[in-house]
Amino acid sequence: EAEKMFEKGEDSISKSLFKEILQDEKFKDKLYQNAEKLFESETYVTAGDMFIELSDYKDSKDRAYQCAEKLSENGDYYNASSIFKGLENYKNSDDMYKESKYQYAESLLKTGSYMKAADAFKEIKGYKDADDMYKESRYKYAENIFEAKNYYSASDIFKGIEGYKDASDRYKESIYKYAEELFEDGDYYSAVDKF
Repeated sequence: EAEKMFEKGEDSISKSLFKEILQDEKFKDKLYQNAEKLFESETYVTAGDMFIELSDYKDSKDRAYQCAEKLSENGDYYNASSIFKGLENYKNSDDMYKESKYQYAESLLKTGSYMKAADAFKEIKGYKDADDMYKESRYKYAENIFEAKNYYSASDIFKGIEGYKDASDRYKESIYKYAEELFEDGDYYSAVDKF
């Protein structure tokens, strides 16, 4: 079944088929050739994944690394970071993983995907200013949901980053606004509890 997929040039192969393929040198070579074709057609994500699966076969690690470099050059930091991570300690792939993940997180922050940015920065804790950027991403998200009058959720996020900018004050403001909402809704007991 796997051989038929390769002969047809199909590049979406399940993990179980990869394991079958990698037991046979003939299949390894076909997989390698297919990955080379994908690289030449600039299908770097799939080619990179295939080269990673081949691991120590020929120059597969180097070719996977090249795929990740091409993805980075093209601004596809998400997929570049995934391939660099899959290379585990090959050349400077660990550093390149962190840099690609950092660039991806920055792009998310710029486009307003604050929680995804925070998650990405959290994955590279300790790299550059990722710790501060994690807090900045959460801060911006909390500001957005505060503006949308979701005071309770905003207060929870501001509390989680107390000490960053004016998050402590914003936490208190969010709790106060939430308590006001409860009071206006007639939930006096809960409102008093928040004050």
